[in-house]
Amino acid sequence: MIGKIESLDHYGRGIIHHQGKVCFIPNALTGEMVQYKIVKEKKHYAIGKCEKVIEESKDRYLFPCPFYEQCGGCQVAHMCESLEHQFKEEKIKNILSKYTSYHGKTKPILFGERLWYRNKITLHVKARKVGFFSEEKKTFVPITECFLVPPAINRILPKLNQYLDKNPAFDRIQIRCNHQKELQLSIDGTYDLERLQEILKGEAVIEIYHNHQLQYQSKPFQDTIGSFSFHLSDQSFFQVNRLLTETLYRVIVHHMKNQHAKKVLDLYCGVGTIGITISPFVKEVLGIEVVPAAIQNAIQNKEENKISNITFQCGKVEDHLEQLHGYDTWIIDPPRKGLDPKVIDTLLQETPSSIIYVSCDSMTLARDIHLLQEQYEIKEVHPVDMFPNTYHVECVCLLKRK
Repeated sequence: MIGKIESLDHYGRGIIHHQGKVCFIPNALTGEMVQYKIVKEKKHYAIGKCEKVIEESKDRYLFPCPFYEQCGGCQVAHMCESLEHQFKEEKIKNILSKYTSYHGKTKPILFGERLWYRNKITLHVKARKVGFFSEEKKTFVPITECFLVPPAINRILPKLNQYLDKNPAFDRIQIRCNHQKELQLSIDGTYDLERLQEILKGEAVIEIYHNHQLQYQSKPFQDTIGSFSFHLSDQSFFQVNRLLTETLYRVIVHHMKNQHAKKVLDLYCGVGTIGITISPFVKEVLGIEVVPAAIQNAIQNKEENKISNITFQCGKVEDHLEQLHGYDTWIIDPPRKGLDPKVIDTLLQETPSSIIYVSCDSMTLARDIHLLQEQYEIKEVHPVDMFPNTYHVECVCLLKRK
């Protein structure tokens, strides 16, 4: 079938109306005439596949990655950079205006390098090759290079395949790279440490975890944000785009200064990156995080950076509600699922003067703000393109008590 793409959805897919249904077509841009086929049909919608672009948009970009269409991880890499930024700004604006009472403007999106920006990659193993499962989790795509990660990571991918060819095959491997181009490996499943180290000789692998237990270390794995350094274990959360993280944190620091914050909660704090970054500008910070390894790192990071006005506690935020009293500013950076209802209820009872909500999922952000908007209003929305070439976008929202 042939049709013209009418618009894009929030996942960057083209939209066509097909036999009375909305049909979503990946890898297509607004205004393009495409040849497509239906690959999945539901009661109220259909999923199509773009087989050929007959009339190309001027905004189409030829992404150089040979695995782009099979992998599915870079959903909007066929957009030129300016269109990607416009798409993400409009996405946040549309979602907030649809699901909350906010109809104001967003700040211009902050962005950086489009390629080689990720400091972490997770690869699966099948048929003795490393690769990704496609977004639908049905097809395995072996890869030898990823255009989102730096050369230090890409350089060892062929060597991992060399190891897997004749040695015990592990199931999964996570690779992290820091600012010094040093590597941390975290391996799930059976493998031969000595043989792997032999094959990776000459590469800057300074830590290896096996089933989340530290098995080899030549020096502690650390990374930096601004002037601060951070210890990272394999299970600890750390933003994948380190340079844009500095940009994002400057937005948060700016709000801290403007709001004259004194006592601050840093919820879902990870290894303490936000709390430590803002510590020079506030009187007191309490950070809460559920992952024990991350809290251990946070305490190390507090000591390493000589920060005396921050405290860290381990556990679910919703299990520490009795401690969330008397703070004038809450910084919230939750996982994609957003806030637990108990945390929303506590916020509405405590009513701090300011909330800085950092979100990587615009839908759960809008859902939570909708629940808070009886007592809070959005003062500023700042998108940050932490995940170029994907439909994901980070967003910093400043909410003030009415």
